[in-house]
Amino acid sequence: MKKSFVIGKKAVVLCVLVLALSAAVYLNWQMSASDKSVDAPQDTGEEYLGSAQFVGANVSSVTAQKDNYFINARKEREEARENEKDSLNEIISDLKSSDESKKAAETSLNQLAKSVEYEANIETLLKAKGFNECIAIVNGSNVSIIVRTEGLLGSETVQIQDIVMSQTGISLENIKILEVN
Repeated sequence: MKKSFVIGKKAVVLCVLVLALSAAVYLNWQMSASDKSVDAPQDTGEEYLGSAQFVGANVSSVTAQKDNYFINARKEREEARENEKDSLNEIISDLKSSDESKKAAETSLNQLAKSVEYEANIETLLKAKGFNECIAIVNGSNVSIIVRTEGLLGSETVQIQDIVMSQTGISLENIKILEVN
């Protein structure tokens, strides 16, 4: 008699959480790429009754907004990781979970711990190389690096790629570097 493969509720929840995390990272990347700063309107010298008037941008608020991007991204990453960790621990501790799903959850938990370690190491090494604001996102065999820069030089790109490859062993074609101004 053949056993049919039955997907449990825990495995479905785990898959949904992984997809949600991936979607959040993708949307975060898309939103940061389309984030544009506000330019001052052109002063033509003409005035109209009821027209809007540009007073001036607070430079410190623009800088704070840029700093908040990295703070918020780290916070969202940590929250997503905690949710994933809680779900995996729930599967492991559930008496109704099959041995296969427990082993899969343990493997996923170990991969999650490795990803967190890789991200911390990469960010520390990038900061040592002069990239004060950076975020590393390790997702399986893909790595995304987000750095604040006014434009990466070729040598800086090579430095980032070298650090990621030496820390993770991930090949060059699976490393994405995103710049934030």
